Amino acid sequence: MRSTLNFNSHWQFTKPGTAPVAVTLPHTWNAVDGQDGGNDYYRGTCCYTTVLPDIVLPENGRAVLQFDAVAMTAEATVEELIGSIHPHPTVNEALSERAKAR
Repeated sequence: MRSTLNFNSHWQFTKPGTAPVAVTLPHTWNAVDGQDGGNDYYRGTCCYTTVLPDIVLPENGRAVLQFDAVAMTAEATVEELIGSIHPHPTVNEALSERAKAR
């Protein structure tokens, strides 16, 4: 049986040189400076961090972690497993294999 869990709450957003800020997804870090006409909005790398709950999968179960609003590229780290995501960001095999190893 398929179920969908929403993990949009309880994220920390960090832009280089700034303290982490609590955010709820979807979130954009250049909503204001991208619209001021100065063509000077931040285009660098930022970080979103959260702690996901433990998910128990049935035998041969599969978990999919999907980020629908990533504009260009993203990198997801699940414990020590890293998966690059582009252009349609879904980390599924990485999570599935990690969950099966538990």
